[in-house]
Parts: sequence; C-alpha cells; structure tokens
Amino acid sequence: MTPSLFCQRLQAWFGVALLAQMLTTARLWFVLPPGRPPLIAWGIAYPGWLHLLLSGLLAGCGVALLLRPRHRIATLAASALLVVLCLGDELRAQPWAWLFILCGIVLFLARRVDGKEGDTLAASHLRPILVGVYVWAGLHKINPSFFETTTPFFLEPLGFLDPGAL
Repeated sequence: MTPSLFCQRLQAWFGVALLAQMLTTARLWFVLPPGRPPLIAWGIAYPGWLHLLLSGLLAGCGVALLLRPRHRIATLAASALLVVLCLGDELRAQPWAWLFILCGIVLFLARRVDGKEGDTLAASHLRPILVGVYVWAGLHKINPSFFETTTPFFLEPLGFLDPGAL
C-alpha cells in the first residue's frame, strides 16, 4: 500500500512538530528531577536510563517521520511512547501531548487505508481533534484568574497596562 502524498506530508509535519515540541520543552523530556510525581503510580522507581531511552526513541520517531515520511509504524510508536512517558510523569500530560497522541493514531489509521480514502479519513478526523483542542483552550480562559493574572502578565511587556500608553 503506497501512501498518498498528502498523508506523507502530514506524517513529515507530524515529525517536525514532535521534534520542535521536544526541543522547546527539552527539560520535560530529557531531565527527570527526583520526586516528580507520576500520573499513575507504577509501584516501582522510574529509572533515569529508561526515561532517557524512551525519550530518545520518541525523538527517533520524529526524525524517522521527517526523513522517511512513508514509514508505517513511526506515528503509532510515537503515540505509544508519548502515552508511556506521560504516565511516568504527570507534568508531561499536557494538552499538546494528548493532541500528538491522537493525531499520531489518526495518521497511523489513515496509512492503513489506500489513496483518497486515507486522505479523507485523516482530514475528517484531524479537523475535530484540532477544533476540540482550540475550544478546550478557549473554555479554560473563561475564569476570573485568567483575566486577573495571566492577561496582565502578557500585556505588561507590550505597555498596554500603563494608562498613559492607551
């Protein structure tokens, strides 16, 4: 089964986005401070070498998708590695990580379907996932704390909180 150019490009961009996110949040993936709480208590200590191995494999999946977007299993492997890494550390269980997990699964499923049907499957499932993330992010901004603390924090460097600037 040969994937369409659309699916290949989606997988390549998935790899680029995964690598970019891992590079911008490198401390989250490549440093494991002691005492960081797991999302699910495994009952065993989370060894540092395993943490680095899984993070390295995740980065390897991103590189594989970037260099060879026809790779069949890399999106599913990246999603599975993200799940395992998020279960080992609750700070990794952020909305963008779950977005990558869901998108990776959709891209894997789209690759199992040939040609235009795979493109349609990818587009029809990725749209609601992306819309859902943006709606969820918007709903979380509807609270007093956001307008009292976060908005001034972002507007202050632009000079909008100074009454003379308006």
